Amino acid sequence: MKKNILLFMLIFGLLFTYVLPGGEAFAEDLNGDALELFLSKLSDMEDGDRQAAGEALKIYMEDDEGVSKLKRDLSTFISDSQEEQLKDHGYSLDDVKSELDRLNKWSKEDRVKLADYIGEGNTSAIKSLIYSYEEGDKSDTSNNEGNPSGGSTTPAVPLAEGKKDEEKLLEVYFKDIDNSKGKDAIVFLAQRGIITGRTKETFDPSGELTRAEFVTLIQRLLKLEPKAGNAMPFRDIKEGDWFYNAVKSAYDNGIITGTGPDSFSPKNRVTREQMITIVMRILNDKGLTFTLKDTGKSLDDFKDKGEVSPWAALHMVYAVKYGIVEGKTENTIDPKDFATREETAVTIKRLFDILNK
Repeated sequence: MKKNILLFMLIFGLLFTYVLPGGEAFAEDLNGDALELFLSKLSDMEDGDRQAAGEALKIYMEDDEGVSKLKRDLSTFISDSQEEQLKDHGYSLDDVKSELDRLNKWSKEDRVKLADYIGEGNTSAIKSLIYSYEEGDKSDTSNNEGNPSGGSTTPAVPLAEGKKDEEKLLEVYFKDIDNSKGKDAIVFLAQRGIITGRTKETFDPSGELTRAEFVTLIQRLLKLEPKAGNAMPFRDIKEGDWFYNAVKSAYDNGIITGTGPDSFSPKNRVTREQMITIVMRILNDKGLTFTLKDTGKSLDDFKDKGEVSPWAALHMVYAVKYGIVEGKTENTIDPKDFATREETAVTIKRLFDILNK
């Protein structure tokens, strides 16, 4: 049984290697007790990194075919050097894929719990859950579960299509969007009060926007409301700030995290990878990611894929695959470039359309 646990935890070590910094060290140390090593390293992680790992795994665990999709995507996650490390420890990539099949004997509820426990850093619950299956206590509780408890934390978006007779559209007067690639998206969102211009007649399509401005768009799109009794940890957000309600609503509904344990950096310009991470978090939370049409495109198509931050990597993989984001050029994704207002409008419109299908 020890070898099985070792290989089982190796899978998650490899996933973390791709998603989080420090994964190489985990892979190099696998000669020890893998489960205890994993739990020790999990406890040492920053909260944001650990939550990102849980989110990454949860994308797969919430999907009925998530195990098969994770097996399929392993080649994207694992580099040549990591595959060599596998061989050094006596395992092959096929061994890891075969071991992943054991998750099919888990109930969906428990697979999701595992992802949640990883995000929370709940090491005792992780150990208990894994050993309950290693001991064979739940070997027959396969995929008969319904949707995991908890469900979506984001409110539904009121449908626009089919309600055109009731919908009161605003007049749009922007004079600087005729040559913008995002013109249609800009007009659509502005008519619905989701996006606004710099002035009545100026949208500034090539301009950038702050993190506070972007979260405000998300709050308007999703009709988010703050939750009473919840306190935000961000010291750089004050109740008198014009964006306070939007940021608190997004935070309370699990849409955003900060740039640090107690900071949100509202005046910093939002980057492309930050924008995509928030959008994909919404789609993942609603269980919509794997319902999207595969475009056949891959993050591997872009020569600067290595510039994607570890916490945004998996989100960017699926954003490219499912057409949520396009490259800045044919072979660059520019993850750390600041998102322009027209790029943001196009992305938000895509999100609107998916949520309103």
